[in-house]
Order: sequence, then C-alpha cells, then structure tokens
Amino acid sequence: MANSTVQILRSFFRLAFAYPKSFLKQLNAENWRILKKALTKESPGQIIKNARRLLQNTNADTVEHAKMSVLKFVNSINFDKQAFNEVVIFASHEASRSGAPLIILAIAKYFKEQHNILPIQLICDGGELLDEFAEVGPTYLMKYYFNAAMLKEEMQFLMEALCQKAEIKRAYINSEGAGKLIPYLKRAKIPNVVSLIHEMGHYYDKNAWTHINKHADTIVFPAELVKRKALANTAFDERKLHVIGQGLLKTALLNQPKTKYAATLRKELNIEEDAHIILGCGIQILRKGIDTFIFTAISFLNSYKGNKKVYFIWVGEESENDIIDWNKVDISASGWAKQIRLIGNRKNTIPYFLGSDVFFMSSRGDPFPCVVHEALAAKLPVIAFEGATGFAELISHDLGITIPYADVPKAVEAIQQILNLLPQSYFFKDTKKLNDLLDNDRYCETLYQISGT
Repeated sequence: MANSTVQILRSFFRLAFAYPKSFLKQLNAENWRILKKALTKESPGQIIKNARRLLQNTNADTVEHAKMSVLKFVNSINFDKQAFNEVVIFASHEASRSGAPLIILAIAKYFKEQHNILPIQLICDGGELLDEFAEVGPTYLMKYYFNAAMLKEEMQFLMEALCQKAEIKRAYINSEGAGKLIPYLKRAKIPNVVSLIHEMGHYYDKNAWTHINKHADTIVFPAELVKRKALANTAFDERKLHVIGQGLLKTALLNQPKTKYAATLRKELNIEEDAHIILGCGIQILRKGIDTFIFTAISFLNSYKGNKKVYFIWVGEESENDIIDWNKVDISASGWAKQIRLIGNRKNTIPYFLGSDVFFMSSRGDPFPCVVHEALAAKLPVIAFEGATGFAELISHDLGITIPYADVPKAVEAIQQILNLLPQSYFFKDTKKLNDLLDNDRYCETLYQISGT
C-alpha cells in the first residue's frame, strides 16, 4: 500500500499546481472525510480521476456552460407526442460496461420497444456504453455530478427545461451511485421515482441512504439479502420496498454449442483437450474475492489426485492497486503458475463461460451479479458463498453448491464434488426454474407495472 500512497501524494501535488485556486477551495473537512474513505475502497487511479474532475469543475468559468449544454440537449429532442406514449427518465451512475449500467440500459430498451416510451437518459459519469445509450434514446452526460454546488444548478435547470417540454410521470435510477439525482427528480414533481439499489448496505456508513428513503417512491432490491443489508443500514419505509431480481442480459449465451467452445478455449489457452476449467470473473479486487479464488485454487491443486488436469482461469482486468502484485506472488510461490492464470480483461466473455466446467463465485459481496446469470445460461454449476451474494439463496442442488462464507476448504470440496458429478447431465434438470431466473423481460415488465401512475 506504500507505493499506492506515494502515487496518490505525487498526483495530488501535480493537481495542486495545475489548479491552485480550485485546490484551495476544496480543502475542507468533508472532502478530507471522503478522501479517507476512498483510500480504503478505491484504486489510486480512480481517486486521482475523481479529484481531477472535481478540480476541473470547480475551475469552470460559470454555470452558464452547463446551462448551454442543457439547452442544446433538450432542444435536440423530438417531443412529438404522436410518436410515443410517455417520457421516462433513466439515470445511470456511469456508462461502463458493468452490471448496473447494462441493467438500466436493458430496462430503457425494453420500455421503448414494448411500451413505446421515449427514454431520456442521464449519465453521471462517462464510459464505453455511451454510444449504446444514445442508440436507445436521448442521452445527457452530466457535467457537474462531482461538484455539489454546480450539480444543483445543472439539475434544476435540466429538469425545468425537460418538464416544460413534456409531462414526466416516472424515473428510474440505476444504483446508489446515481443517488444524488433523486432529490432533483422528486423536486420536479415526478410522481414515481424508482431507485434500484444494486449495492450491499454494510459496505456504507450507517444511514448512508436516508436521501433515497426520503425522495424515492419505489425502492427495488435484486434479492432478499440485499434488502436485509439495506434495512440494517437505513430505516427504510418498508411500504416502498420490493425485491425483484434481474435476468440474463447476454442472451447470446443461450443454446450455443458448448463442445465447440470447450475445444476452442482449450486451444486458445494451450491446455489439454480433456482438462477441466474452473472459471472466475471480475475486476481483480478484494471485494471480488480474487485472493480467495487463488487460495482455493492452490489448496485444491495441492490435494488433487485426479487424472485430468484442472485449471483455474480468472477473466477480468487488473486493479490499480498493489494487491495485484501479491496475487502474482502467491501464484508463483505456490508452484502452480501454469494452472492458475489471471488472463486479464476480455471484451467478449461468452467463449470463456461456454468453454468452462464450473463457475466459482468467490466474491465477498455481489448483490445479484450478472456473471452468475451468464454462468447458468452457459450451464455451468455455480459455487457461491452464503451471505456474500443474493444469488446464493436461489442456487438449488442442480444449479450448484452454496458453502459457508469464505470457507476455502469447503470450496475445495465443492469443486471436487462437482467434477465427480460431471458430465453435466446431473445439473440443470429444473428447466422452468432456470428459465425464470434468466428471464429479463419478466424483470423489466414488473418494473414497468409497479411504477405505473
């Protein structure tokens, strides 16, 4: 962690010289509290990125720049009432190719196609999905989401401009990360503001979500576990609360020839044709349990007596933190570097799911992860920790195995048990339950119905 601290300090000195007036304006107790919290939860690169954005926004000439952007955006929208049934706002905390942005994008697309709505999408931070959001409907990238005073001016002006053009009866916010928009949507007198909470409440300071409880009319969690964690954090009005789990987003995984992908993947990885692959997926950070995945792999391989080789493959980008150095040290020191591989990010993960044998969900906390839907769609038995993901409550005996939280020996046993049960004809016998879990249209339609006005 020392290297990370040095990196952050050097970057802050550079920012102070680049934006001296803005830097002095932002030296206050609240920002110090935010920085201390970020140091324990975020990578150095993300911390510096957020600090630079804050200083740039503070350094901006006037709020008139944001107002000009708002007017340009609103005037570009065709509000012809003959072309759609209603206008609905969708807000995303960012446009990265990750769970919550992909979920809200799918909801907006479904509403547009099935209910003829005009989706207006507000994006708090950028990312590679921006073009895909724009294909679905008018998309506005917030200029001042990370500057509270400027955000107030920008959002009030934006909502006034939109409400002058059309009656807006509902809005959907994709995560706690976009929660700062909720009060402004409610002040615009939108009758039903729906907050989708895709985060675990115990990762946040006590009473962190009081603003959501106060301003949202409907609050949706993907699983009972996530709801319980939220109630432990904040005293929500339980009359507002719903539990609805989303479905599969990557429908291309369905009905694919697994044997073809199995052969292709083994060829790509240069491993034996009959080798077993245990798959892990996600950014290589502690919350995703990358260290648990590695320790489980080492423990399994140390005791494995089978005839077929077993490989542990992790797909996902490296974090900007020195934890990745320890991951590599652990793998190298174990002597299993050929069979434990961190292969980095892959734009198309479908071949990895279809070509593997088991999916190990090693995360310390993932509310209702999309990767589990992808694993089940690829007919991969899932191993997950109880209390770490809302999905564990839904995994029955023929979908996989749930084990005590962070119990590496039990994870090793579960992997061996599943390998002993292969071929996979043992698994996925309850096709109705599987289809219900994967049905994202059901999720979107339920959201549409509960927010009706």
